[in-house]
Amino acid sequence: MVWDTVTEQQFLERLDTSPKFRDKVRRRVLSAELIAMPENLAETSAQLAKLSKEFSAFANEQRTINTELRTDVAELRTDVNELKEGQAEIKNTLKRIETDVGELKGNAAYWIALSRYDEILEDLNLECVRLLGREDLTKMVRGFGANKFEWGDRRSFYRADLVMEVTEVQDPDTTRYVAVEASYTGAHRDTSRAIRNAEMLKRCTGHEASAVVASVRNDRDIQPVINAGRVTWFQLNPADFQAP
Repeated sequence: MVWDTVTEQQFLERLDTSPKFRDKVRRRVLSAELIAMPENLAETSAQLAKLSKEFSAFANEQRTINTELRTDVAELRTDVNELKEGQAEIKNTLKRIETDVGELKGNAAYWIALSRYDEILEDLNLECVRLLGREDLTKMVRGFGANKFEWGDRRSFYRADLVMEVTEVQDPDTTRYVAVEASYTGAHRDTSRAIRNAEMLKRCTGHEASAVVASVRNDRDIQPVINAGRVTWFQLNPADFQAP
């Protein structure tokens, strides 16, 4: 068969007018993959549309979860901050209580030492002549010359826990003095004050003076001072601190 213009025109007309013929030509010309492509594309598009819908739903759900999570995190941070504030308040309260208890123990130690002054002197082999009050100490320092001592030392000296004028048991004519600092737990502050007060008594009176720390127990750092004999330790009885 000779292919000419008329034949080509008839072929084209047949393609335009006969779907079956056009389908046959397409099957001859195109591969199976190309023929199936429209259907595959339609199926792929449907799957993509389904995935897009599912992803949108997931994204919305995730946004909701993220919002709730941010809210939970913010609430958790608030709770943590409130907890920290509560802990800080508890620590401050405990610190105040500890300070108050320390002051109460210190006051109790003072009164117990005062009530045991005769026992303190017995340990030192001394006899009490009199207990010196603030007025006595003030007159003593002023008579010696107040400007010879620092104001802070004078002020602390006037507040000494216990100062006694004493005599020796074996020599009643010998005047001495004893400076006592009382505390539940003897510390460097107590030994320093007792030693300083004893030195001030010695300077003001010209008589020997002994430093004493009265406590239930002591910090380790003051033991060398006690061992060196610069301070005498009088141990208070813990039972005396118990409520009756």
